[in-house]
Amino acid sequence: MENLPNDPPVLAAQRKIAQFSLFRTDETRIRKSLETMTNEPNQRASGSSPAKRKPWPMWPIVVAIIGFMAFYTWVQFSFRKLEDPYLPSQAMQDRARAAELKNMYGWYSLPFDRVASESVELSLPPLFTLTRELPLENELPSQVVYYLPRKPILLPNLELVGAHSTYLPTDPYYLAIQLPSDYANHPEFYLTTLYKESELLILPELRVSEKPSGLSAAQTDSLETIYFSIDAGPLTVPSITVKLYNASSIYQWQIHAKSASPAISE
Repeated sequence: MENLPNDPPVLAAQRKIAQFSLFRTDETRIRKSLETMTNEPNQRASGSSPAKRKPWPMWPIVVAIIGFMAFYTWVQFSFRKLEDPYLPSQAMQDRARAAELKNMYGWYSLPFDRVASESVELSLPPLFTLTRELPLENELPSQVVYYLPRKPILLPNLELVGAHSTYLPTDPYYLAIQLPSDYANHPEFYLTTLYKESELLILPELRVSEKPSGLSAAQTDSLETIYFSIDAGPLTVPSITVKLYNASSIYQWQIHAKSASPAISE
């Protein structure tokens, strides 16, 4: 008896034949894909691919760099600030010194110059010598103590040997002091002069942080007299009390405004 198409063996055989046909079809497709991938580089090499791109030229980049450098240099020289760079430590020192040169609650620091002895003739005015019993900060006005950058190192064995008893705002005011030569020729020797209304304070000092150990208070064998001129422009009152400080004493005297009255003819 013949097997009908719907017999199980026949159906199984048909399924195997169909699977084999699908496998053969997939194998053929894979082989064609591999051949296509293998032939593509050869086709591109043979000239079927588009032409290769040329590299970018370098001259536009070089021109752009040179142009930017030229523009930057022009901006730097045209708009940069010409003042000195900011130095914090130097700025602090400048502010401390400026406090002495500006108006300090009515106190003014007067400029001074060291002059030759031949340029002026001085005599000793009537004066009082006061012994200092209190520390310097208690002897000076509080505004002056506040604005001084450091405690002045006053000099020992310093004496007033000459000063004018009158002054004119248009002329410098002169005085002469005698002190040990080591102090007189010290590079940090300074004459601090402070004026307010009817009082003029003069402090010959060493502007150092500590008193030099090599300078002794007993150095009296080599004394030197030095002369100073003080700007009298701000002095406007009729009478002024002058105080000269040393390490242990205060010299005090009066100066009066010189009247430029015209001569009376008979």
